[in-house]
Amino acid sequence: MLQYGLLQAADESVETLREHIYSIKPSKEIIKLKAAYKSLKDGKHEQARNLASLLQAVESGVSDFANLIVAETYIQGPGKNPALAGKAIPLLLKIEEDTPHSPLIKTLPKELAKAELVLAENYVRAKQPLRAIEFFERAFHRLLGNVGLSQIRPGHLKNYAQLCLKARHNEICAAWLRKFAGLYPRNSGESTAILESNPGILDSVVPAYRWEKITQSYKTQDLDVTAFESAFRLYKNEKYGDAVDALRKFLDEFPRSAYRFRARYWLAQALMHDDDAETATRLHLKLQLDSPLTYYGLMSSIAATFDISKNMAAEIPMASMRDPLLNPAELTRIKRAEEFLSVGLKELASIELRDLIQKNGVSSQFLVYLGMLNNEAGNHSEVFSIFSELLQRGHAGMVSSYALRMIFPLEHLDLIQKYSQEHQIDPVLILSLVKQESGFDDKALSPAGAAGLLQLMPATASDVDSKIERADLTTVETSLKLGVKYLKNQLQRFNGNIVLALAAYNAGPMNAEKWSREISSKRGVIEFIDSIPYRETREYVAAIMRNYYWYSRRLGLEPPKLTDFFWNGGLVASVKPETSRKPAGVKVRKYKKPPHKKKHSAQAVGHK
Repeated sequence: MLQYGLLQAADESVETLREHIYSIKPSKEIIKLKAAYKSLKDGKHEQARNLASLLQAVESGVSDFANLIVAETYIQGPGKNPALAGKAIPLLLKIEEDTPHSPLIKTLPKELAKAELVLAENYVRAKQPLRAIEFFERAFHRLLGNVGLSQIRPGHLKNYAQLCLKARHNEICAAWLRKFAGLYPRNSGESTAILESNPGILDSVVPAYRWEKITQSYKTQDLDVTAFESAFRLYKNEKYGDAVDALRKFLDEFPRSAYRFRARYWLAQALMHDDDAETATRLHLKLQLDSPLTYYGLMSSIAATFDISKNMAAEIPMASMRDPLLNPAELTRIKRAEEFLSVGLKELASIELRDLIQKNGVSSQFLVYLGMLNNEAGNHSEVFSIFSELLQRGHAGMVSSYALRMIFPLEHLDLIQKYSQEHQIDPVLILSLVKQESGFDDKALSPAGAAGLLQLMPATASDVDSKIERADLTTVETSLKLGVKYLKNQLQRFNGNIVLALAAYNAGPMNAEKWSREISSKRGVIEFIDSIPYRETREYVAAIMRNYYWYSRRLGLEPPKLTDFFWNGGLVASVKPETSRKPAGVKVRKYKKPPHKKKHSAQAVGHK
C-alpha cells in the first residue's frame, strides 16, 4: 500500500520531514478511501457504501476503515427499515476479527451502541416493543460501561420509558429509569423525557453525586507533600530564615519531587525577605532558565524582572521518522497516518496516532516527529503529552519559537473571539482556559461526566441553558457558548477577580467563596494561589495564568502585569481584529492575526 520503504536513519529538521509527508504519493486504496469518507460526510450514503465496499478485503490495508464507513452508512441512513441498520453490527464486529491491531477497536462500543439505538428506534416505529427494549438496553450497557452518555438523546429515554410502562416490563426497566433519573440534572431534557411517563420515579432515586468525593482523601500524605507544606507554612508565618532552611532541606531530600519548582520559587522569595536579594535573584534567574514554560519559571522571571520570552530560540529541532523499538502494529499505524495526512484525512490520521506508544521507550528524535504528526492531525492533547516528555528530558530545541507554536494552539479562534466579544471577556483568557480544560479536544469526556472543549458538567450546562441536551456539549460552538457565559457569571460573582472565577469554574463557587474568606490576599495573588488547598485547583489556576502569558506572546500582544490582571481585571478586554469597532466602556487589546500559512503548515499546540 505505501509507496516508500525504509527511510534513512539520519536525523533531519522536523520541518523537512513534515514537508516530506505531503510529498508522499498516496496509494490507490487511500485515494478511494478518501472519496468514500467524503461521500459519507456529505450524506451520500449509497455512494460512500459503494466506494468503501471495494476496500473491505483485508488485503486492501484499510479494510477496518472501509468496514466502519459502510457500517456508518447503515447507521446514518437506514430509513424505516430495521434490517438495514442491523447490517452495521456484523461489519463492526468484523473489524476486531480481521484487524486486531486497528485503532478503531477502542471506538467499537460507541459505534455498536449507535447502531443498537437506531435499531431500537426502528422497532418502536414497527410496534415491536420487546425488541425495541432489548436493543435500547444493549446500547445502554455499552455506553455506561465505555463511553458515557453522550450518544443518548431525550427521545431515546422518552421512548424507552413509554415502552416500559406499556409493556409492564420487569424491574430491569425500573432500574434503568432510576439510573438515568439520577445521572441527569433535574431540569434537563433527558430527565423531563423520563418523568413524562414516570412522574414518581424521582421518589426512589439517589443522585449519582451523593457519595462522590470532591477530592481524594488519603490516610497519609506523601512525604514530599508533608515536607513542603511544613516549609511553606513557615514562609506564610513570616519565619523566613526557618523557611529557607526547610526549603533547602526539602530540595536536598526530594530532588525529583513534583513540587521541586514550587519549592525553588518560594526558597528564592524567602531569601528575598531574609535580606539576601543577590542569592534570591540568582535562584529566580536559574529557575526561569530551567523551566521557562512552567508557571513557576514565569513567576521567577517576573520576580527577577527578566523578559522570559528572550529565552525562546529560533531553533527547529531535529527529528527521526522511525524508531527501532516500534512493533509491527505501531509501524503500520504510523505509515497509514502519514498517508492519511498526505491526502488531507486528518480525522483518520488522528485516530491512528492516538495513544500509539509508550513515550518513555523511544528516542527523543522520534518523539519530535511523532509530535509533529499529531500536530498535523489536530491531536493536541497527544502533542502536549509528547512535548511535556521532551521538556522533562531537556531535549534540544524545546525552548524555542517552534515549541511555542506546538504547545499553545490557536484552534477555534474565530468562535472564541465571537463569544468573548459577546460577553466582553478577553479571548486570550478563553484560549488559555480551553487549553487547560480539554487540550482543544471537543469530544473530551471526563470520568466525572464533564464534556466538550470547556468541560462543562451537565448540571452546570442546564443551569446556564435548560434547553441544552447532554450530547450537545461535545459540539464546539455549544461548549464555547455555554462555557464562556458560565465564566462570565463567575467573573461577575467575584467582581472581575479572575483567580477566584477560575477557582469557581474548577472547584465550584462555594469553595471559591470559602477560600476568598479564609486565605489572606494581603501578601499577593501568587501566595493566594499557592494557598488554595485543592492541588488540582491550585495547579489549574496557575497553569491558566502561564497559558495567558504565552498566548499573549504568541499573538504578538504585550502581556499585562499578570498578577494585577488576574486579581482585578477579568471583565476588561475583548481582543478583536484591527478593523473592529470598540464597544462602549470596554478596553480593547488589539492584535494582528498570525501570518497566513500555506495549506499544510504546522499549527500550534500545547501541554497542560
